[in-house]
Amino acid sequence: MKAFLTHLVPALVFLLGGCGSTMTTRSELDSSQSNTTKIGAIETVSIILDRYRHCEDDRKQDCWVYSTSESEEQAFESCLSTSLLKQQAKLNIFPAKEFRRVAFPDKEFLASPRNPGAIVVLLGDEEFKARIATTHVHYLIILDIETSNNGKHWGGDCTGNGCLDFHQTWVKVSNIYATIIDVQHALRFGVAEANATGKAGYVIPILAYIPLPLPIPFFSATESSACAGLGQELGQKFFTTPDAAQAPN
Repeated sequence: MKAFLTHLVPALVFLLGGCGSTMTTRSELDSSQSNTTKIGAIETVSIILDRYRHCEDDRKQDCWVYSTSESEEQAFESCLSTSLLKQQAKLNIFPAKEFRRVAFPDKEFLASPRNPGAIVVLLGDEEFKARIATTHVHYLIILDIETSNNGKHWGGDCTGNGCLDFHQTWVKVSNIYATIIDVQHALRFGVAEANATGKAGYVIPILAYIPLPLPIPFFSATESSACAGLGQELGQKFFTTPDAAQAPN
């Protein structure tokens, strides 16, 4: 047993050491817009999920499955709100569920318009704008999210005396794209994106030539990393609350 642990622990450390994720962010304003938003004291921002899809295995032709749901929206709304508020503590977040209730009172989640283009068209309707005016939403952040598991493959930590484990690993990639809509002016304000990559998989230890029945999984929280990075990007480059705007240089 001691020899088994002596060899298995370094293997686990090697595999689990890659569980962290690397992340990049990018953002740009539409050419006609000023550098940052100006949000009034009672104005709000709402975070809406347009699409979410997760590819479990990129070797499969039909791996991209859309699973957009209200629960997914709530999870990313919570994550992005937390990150945004770390940058702009005075920012007011208006819940997406409440925004839809006011904007589309007769529609279920999947039936409600969420695409940026469709929202901009609706904002040209004065009756629609009057209906959502009570929310004080100045900007909508509309999310398009995709996560994929790429390059799944098997390996093992083997010597001349046999194998101490088998493992399957893959690269997990998450991309979050955000379109910022200026509700008051009925136009697209800008876009931002965050991408995170990390290793994931599981290990099956072998003891006395017998695989143990419970694989040991290891994860890379790429969606959380990308979400946090996107919030930081938006909070630093897009949104300025009254207190921040008046702060001395």
